[in-house]
Amino acid sequence: MNFRVLFFRLPIILSLFLCSGFDSFGLQERLIRISPILIKWNADAQMFRAYFDVTNDTSEDVELSSIIIFKIGKFRRWRGARIPNVKAKQTGTFKISFAPGIMLKNEYASITVNIYGKDYTGLIDYSSRYVKISSRSVIADGKTKIELLESTPKTVAVLPKTTETPQKETETPQLKKRLIDLGAADERPQLLATERFQNALLEQVTSAEKNLLAEEKDVKPPVVEPPSPPEMFTVTPGKFQNRLTWKPVADATAYNLYWGKSAELTRENGIKIENVESGFVHSDLNEPIYFHYILTAVKDGLESEPETEVAGKPIVPPQGAPQLTITDGDEKLLLSWTTVENATKYDLYWGTTPDVVPSDDNKIVLQGNNFEHTGLKNKSSYYYIIAAANSDGEGEMSVVSTGMPKPPPVLEASVSELMEGVQLDDFRSIKTDSALLVTISDANLEKEASLKRAEDLKALDISSRDKLIALYIAEGKSESVAKALSGQLSKEPENLNLSLSLSKVYHEQGDIKAALKVLNSSLNRISLSARIALNQELKTSVKKGESTLTTKSEEAYLADEFSKLGVSLLEKKKYIEALSAFSSLYSLSQDYPMVKYYLGLSRHGMKQYNQAKQLFVEQAQGDLKKKQLIDDLSALTLVLATTLDLPTIKNTRDQFMAMQQEENTPEEVQTIAEQVTTLDRLLAEAEKRRLAGLPDLRIVMSDDFDRAEIQSGQKILFAFTAMNFGKVKSEPFKVYYQFKHEQGMTFDIPSFDRFLALESKLAPDSKKASRSWEKELIIPDGVVPGKYQLIANVEQTEGKGEVTFDNNRAQSAMAISIIPPIADLKIGFISKMAPMPITSGQKIDLGLIVTNKGFKDSPLFEVDYFLEKEGGSTIDLKVSDKKVSVPKENKSITWKKQLTIPGNVSEGQYQIQVRIRVVDKAAELDNKNNTVASGFKLNYTPPYSDLALKFEQEPATQALIGGQSFSTGIGLENSGNAASAEGKVVYQLKGEKGSVILLKEDHRFSALKKDQPPIVVSRKFQLPEKFPKGIYQLVATVELDDNQLEKNLENNSIVSKTRLTITPSYSDLALQFLQEPVTQALVGGQTFSTQLRLENKGNTESTKGKVVYQLKDAQGGVTILEDDSFPVLKNDQPPMTLTREFQLPEKFPRGVYQITAKLELDDNHLETNFENNSIVSKNQLTIVPSYSDLGLTLEIEDREQPLTPGDSIIIKARLSNSGNRDTKDIEVSYYLKTRSGQEIEIPQADQIANVSPGSEKGLEKVILIPEDLAVGLYQIVAEAKMDDSEFEENVRNNNDRSPYIFSYVKPEPVEAPVLQATEEVQPVIEEDKRNNWLRHASAISLALGSAWQAQKEDKKFQDAKDRESELESQYGSSQTDAQVSIISTELENNRNQMDLYAQNTNLWGALALVGVGWEIYNIFFWSPDEPAAAQADAGSSADDSGSLISNKWMHASAISVTLLSVWQSQLEVKKYNDLSDENDDLNTQYQTANSAEEVANISNKISSNRTEMESHIANANIFDGVTLVALGLESYLLWKAFTGTDTESANLQFRNPEGFQLKPYFAYRKVGLNLNYTW
Repeated sequence: MNFRVLFFRLPIILSLFLCSGFDSFGLQERLIRISPILIKWNADAQMFRAYFDVTNDTSEDVELSSIIIFKIGKFRRWRGARIPNVKAKQTGTFKISFAPGIMLKNEYASITVNIYGKDYTGLIDYSSRYVKISSRSVIADGKTKIELLESTPKTVAVLPKTTETPQKETETPQLKKRLIDLGAADERPQLLATERFQNALLEQVTSAEKNLLAEEKDVKPPVVEPPSPPEMFTVTPGKFQNRLTWKPVADATAYNLYWGKSAELTRENGIKIENVESGFVHSDLNEPIYFHYILTAVKDGLESEPETEVAGKPIVPPQGAPQLTITDGDEKLLLSWTTVENATKYDLYWGTTPDVVPSDDNKIVLQGNNFEHTGLKNKSSYYYIIAAANSDGEGEMSVVSTGMPKPPPVLEASVSELMEGVQLDDFRSIKTDSALLVTISDANLEKEASLKRAEDLKALDISSRDKLIALYIAEGKSESVAKALSGQLSKEPENLNLSLSLSKVYHEQGDIKAALKVLNSSLNRISLSARIALNQELKTSVKKGESTLTTKSEEAYLADEFSKLGVSLLEKKKYIEALSAFSSLYSLSQDYPMVKYYLGLSRHGMKQYNQAKQLFVEQAQGDLKKKQLIDDLSALTLVLATTLDLPTIKNTRDQFMAMQQEENTPEEVQTIAEQVTTLDRLLAEAEKRRLAGLPDLRIVMSDDFDRAEIQSGQKILFAFTAMNFGKVKSEPFKVYYQFKHEQGMTFDIPSFDRFLALESKLAPDSKKASRSWEKELIIPDGVVPGKYQLIANVEQTEGKGEVTFDNNRAQSAMAISIIPPIADLKIGFISKMAPMPITSGQKIDLGLIVTNKGFKDSPLFEVDYFLEKEGGSTIDLKVSDKKVSVPKENKSITWKKQLTIPGNVSEGQYQIQVRIRVVDKAAELDNKNNTVASGFKLNYTPPYSDLALKFEQEPATQALIGGQSFSTGIGLENSGNAASAEGKVVYQLKGEKGSVILLKEDHRFSALKKDQPPIVVSRKFQLPEKFPKGIYQLVATVELDDNQLEKNLENNSIVSKTRLTITPSYSDLALQFLQEPVTQALVGGQTFSTQLRLENKGNTESTKGKVVYQLKDAQGGVTILEDDSFPVLKNDQPPMTLTREFQLPEKFPRGVYQITAKLELDDNHLETNFENNSIVSKNQLTIVPSYSDLGLTLEIEDREQPLTPGDSIIIKARLSNSGNRDTKDIEVSYYLKTRSGQEIEIPQADQIANVSPGSEKGLEKVILIPEDLAVGLYQIVAEAKMDDSEFEENVRNNNDRSPYIFSYVKPEPVEAPVLQATEEVQPVIEEDKRNNWLRHASAISLALGSAWQAQKEDKKFQDAKDRESELESQYGSSQTDAQVSIISTELENNRNQMDLYAQNTNLWGALALVGVGWEIYNIFFWSPDEPAAAQADAGSSADDSGSLISNKWMHASAISVTLLSVWQSQLEVKKYNDLSDENDDLNTQYQTANSAEEVANISNKISSNRTEMESHIANANIFDGVTLVALGLESYLLWKAFTGTDTESANLQFRNPEGFQLKPYFAYRKVGLNLNYTW
């Protein structure tokens, strides 16, 4: 793979992905969009139509699709349709038609149109993001109507598209309600029947229909505000009901109530009750749970936001009466009854007469469904009634039942005598026969009045006891034995022997659950030290080779009994009970043989596969016999068939394979072989599933517990999170909970949680890959105190395999401390005490309740009573009550108490305080709740007055201006019990922000008696002229001369509901452009005009002032212009018009300006709004100052021109003015200037009167060359000067100069020698130039061409070198051998290319050096006169040597380049042929390649060779071209030599040279020496 290409393509791929998969956040959202939809009813077609625009701002036509969605809560109905092609940069208008039955069928929370790409791919936009539309059907005025509610969070253009300007978002949403009339109400069934038409038709909207829509759009519907939410929403629980009240909302026409059984209630998930009123009773609530409510107000069909959620739990006592059954016993009766739902306790009332009256004296509070009433008299009748109860009270009473205790029959035989020689199996084989009765007596127990079978069992040892129990069961007396043992156990709960006997009886009867219950109750009384001792005994016995204890203690027998019960339960597939039995056994003895194996079988049966697997694995690690190990591993194999835990499968298989190497019985050999075969199959299946992808559940828990110490029965809250880190979705799963003691004991929590499957963390919707919850766990009874940790195990319900099971278990890091149970008494009032006045000696009745919140019965306690003054002392009422113990777990006692108010009460607020007094404070958990107070609701009140103000006439809501007046009337009344003091009523005006202004008028009044009628006061108030602006309320306050008797000061002040909008006198001058200056370009000195309007919008006249005009540039700088003064303007005066023309200064700064006008007032204290006192023009003035820009240009041909002293030359020049004004008088001077800077002024200057803007003037000047001109090169300088250059903007172009093209060479005399023939041979200048050009061109072309080609080859070398670095980096990070091979091949090819590029670079560099050397020779050593001179000196002629010798260097260069190019071309062709041959061989190998790696290597090599071949053939073509050029040059030289056209080989004879002349010469851009021969 080309990683470099992938790297550069990755951003493109991601961009395409984002555009297609996340259209709502990508470019398409801005380029393709939908408008809000407009829903209309077409009565002719009997169809609804949803109109919308689709705008395509992309550069291509698009094909789209649409879906109209009708949302009902979480349910959606939708219709899809394709959208016709939308042209690029255009907007299409469409409509979707649908049946009216769809709108009538349901009430929709939203109706929206979504647009997608072609074939419904990728959501692009949706209409509800602009306007959310909801609907409901109504019948009003005999018509069927559809009510549409449109919520518009943004101001977005609705059809058709009318503007390109984006609208601004509004701060708050606007609500619009529309009613669509569908016709008469009796036509509703026909319209509703159209709901079965499921299709939606999409069409393009015609131009005519667009125009109609545009006209309708201009009629804006009124904005309807929804009402405010109701306030003071409360719920009051009652019996089987909740009563709801609230404060009415102004103008609300109805209220809607929503309720549910869980928190976070909304209108969508709540059950709606319409048109409820305050005081509504939600009845028939039979569940003792919290019901949640929200309330909305309705006005004009609009529903408010819901009020804050409230919740109430109705009072739900148990329903139905228990059915009572009574069984007689010796001095006792055994009562049992049917259970009643929602009952937490049962209240039993008893007596000795049939008319049992319920009272606290004959009441027994009970748990469970049975009770043994002991201490009764035999042969006496007792009567009972019972009622189910909970915290909400008692249910119905049962009918009266009666019972009579009876003595038991007497045993007549010796038990020990009967037991001798009797085998246990003999009794188990006896079938029960009711006709057979065996009477047994024991001489050792005759001292007892009546021997109970239970006492017989108690007296025997364990072995004899088991036999006797079997005998009793054979006789059919197991029921009486069980009752006897149960009664005895209730008296001696700590007697483990009795527990074992009773459990044995239940076990033999087949009631294993009852047997397990008895054993578990005994287990709770075994101390931690006894359990540790039992474990040590077991370890010792195992070391001795025994599987169980030989000398058994009662704890050991208990352990064995748990084991037997557990095995029996497993055989009956009672896995939950079996788990309880073996868990109890494990808590009693963790080292009991095979206990983890049996625990694993129990959990396997309960489908707790992971925990079962772990237990089998742990058991296999113990010291087991082979039979036990095979059983354990076989059970583990069964679990692995479900979990497919790959590591455990391999480990289990290894253990079986190891056992195969040992000596085994035939049965063991077969079992092991079968298990190995099974595990092999499971191993293959697990590997297959692993490759396909597995879930990986992980559970974590929070250690933030809400309790430091916990008792049995208390609750504790934990937080958990389960996550799926696997590749695939998990199965539904359960979570089981356990508590683990610091000594290793573990017990299960009965409740578990079930959850739906979790998505993978790798799935697109990764939010569904985790689940968090809270779990409230109850500490079971009888838990051994100590430090515990909570364990949570997660199990897939189908046992599907996972990546790993190590993270399926979470264990709390913080220890949970469980302490022994303790009582916690809480006292309270049965009902709240209402506020009341009190007097000395007054009687007050109380109802009190004490509840034991703890988990142990309380000790005896006393109750004391006090009267406490607020902020003062406490009075002991010297009254106390003694109370009995209160049962644990929220059991309560109640009583009534009457207290007397003592005579030493002083004025103030009092409360009743009741305290619990416990002798042993250590027996009480929390003393803080042992006190209850009524609150300071008892009031002792002395004589007082209570003056109250009220408005008889409030000031009318109005707008006032300073100086105006308003009136009011108030009433004053004394509702106290004594006369008031004298005082006055003070009036104030209170502003919205709390400011208060005192009005001067007040009213004095005399004392008001308590029975005096109210007095009425009227007042008229005059406002000051400059009263502060604002909205005010009138406040009237009573101020008393002495307010000691005044009880309530709150009603001494009133505030008007009406408001006065007061505005002080003010002026408000506003400037406005009537005519702005036209946007134009101005030149300094020009004028522009403007016209303003000045108006006073205030309520009083302004002061005089002036309007100041300024020009403001783009940088903020200002230039002040003229100003206009104005007089006082009255508020009712017509606006003033100000017209002004401005002339710009000639040198006004260049820039772009806006004109500003600003008011400056002589006194601005009345001016309230200064923002409109200045204005800025929108139009801009581009101002340029007045200036000239003279330019002088010489028009001289750029060639060498000789100068002759005394002669004249003609110089042409041109003057131009690029400015915007005329120039002044101009003088143009001329100079001759040498290279050394010497200037020779030409005396004749030109005078020019003026050059107008934009014009030119041509000058022609005859310059006389001075006679004394020195030899050298000159330039002509011309300079223009003005008399006044003040407005000249640029003086740098006021002069010009020519190049140094004028030369003066002073002639020298030459004496002519006497010759027979004289001829002056001048250099053939043109031929010299041509020869010179050819030599230099050849050399430079060779040098530059070779250098360019060398640079090109070097660039290829550097690119190949960069590629080499990249390949070496990829080589180091390669993951597979194939990648390494491919990269290695490419590296080798790349390095070969680098070698080739280096050779070519060197070759071309050498050729470049040849060309440079040639050019150096041409410059420094070659001369066009050299061959002729040499011939003259040697006396030879052209015939002797000729042009071939004279141009030897030219020939040598041409021939060398030709030979080198031919050689290099042949070299490149040979490389090309070698690579072509290699590719032929590679193509043959490609056909016979056996592996993908070999194919890839050959393909890469062929591709690399082809690249090199292309390079070689290109180089060969270049060298061939160079060869042709060199051959052409050599052919040209030979042609010149042999045809005689070469001047250097001309047949000239140099004879008798008489001398030569060497002199300097000066020419255009050249200085040299002339060598002249004369002969």
